[in-house]
Amino acid sequence: MQVRRETEAKFEQEVLVLKKDAETEKRLADLHVRTLEEARQAAQIVALEKQLVEAKQQVQDIAVKAIEGASGSKALSPVNHQYEINDVVRYPRGSKTIGIEAAA
Repeated sequence: MQVRRETEAKFEQEVLVLKKDAETEKRLADLHVRTLEEARQAAQIVALEKQLVEAKQQVQDIAVKAIEGASGSKALSPVNHQYEINDVVRYPRGSKTIGIEAAA
């Protein structure tokens, strides 16, 4: 009987050690999964930050082009139109030197 009890106790102890080993392995696997997920998320954050910087640059380039385009003929069209009106008033058709100012 004594040998049987010792064998059962040894078996129970081995089962307990195996359970603890299994729990430890599971914790390590969970930790490994979390580490991989965090690394993937960190890489994703870096990629998104890069895209954000590129998008900001594109928006800035578009804004500069829009401002440059607006500063061209369209932006000056009211001024050009005013010059055209002044030219018509000063120099009516058919007369290059006599206009309203000259007649007045």
